[in-house]
Amino acid sequence: MDLEWKIEKRERHYQRFVTSDHPDTRPGRGLGVHGLTAAFYASGDDWIPAFSVERNPDVLGRPQADRRFTFEHAPYSMVWRDAVMFWAEEHAIEDIDRERLLTRTPEPALFSALRRRMNDEGNDVPTEALSSVYREQRDALAATRAPAQVLEAALMDDLSDWQRRHKKHGESAA
Repeated sequence: MDLEWKIEKRERHYQRFVTSDHPDTRPGRGLGVHGLTAAFYASGDDWIPAFSVERNPDVLGRPQADRRFTFEHAPYSMVWRDAVMFWAEEHAIEDIDRERLLTRTPEPALFSALRRRMNDEGNDVPTEALSSVYREQRDALAATRAPAQVLEAALMDDLSDWQRRHKKHGESAA
C-alpha cells in the first residue's frame, strides 16, 4: 500500500509540474509549467528577452544556472522549440507532454506584457528590447507584402501603358 501511495504522489507531482507554473514563479513570467519561464536579462546596458529553463543540480548536487534561449540568432518559433526540447530533456518529461507544449507556442505579446510589468517593478526595459522577439512576425508580414507590392507595380505599369496608348490614340484621332 505504501508503494502505491508513493507512486500516486509522484504522479500528482509530475502532473502539477507539467500543467502549472511553480508557486515561486514571479508574475507575468510563467508559461504554464514548472521550470520554463519568459525573462529579460540585463546585459550591460541592454535587455535580452529569452525563454529560461531551470536546470537540475549537477552530479555533486550543486545548483546550475538557468539555460537561456534568446532570439538574437533564431526566430521566435525555433527558440520556443529549442527551449521546450531542452526543458523536456532536462526534466525527463514524457513525449505527450512535450508535444502538447510544443503546440502551444506563446504569443510574442507575452514579452510586451512582461516588459511593461518589469518597468512597473522599477526596471527600465526599453521597447527596443522587443525587436528580436517580433523579428519572425515582421519577416512573415514583409513576405506577404512583397508579392502584393510586385503585383501593384505590374498593375501600375499596365495602367501607364494603357494611358500612353490611349493618349497616343486620342492625339492621332484629333
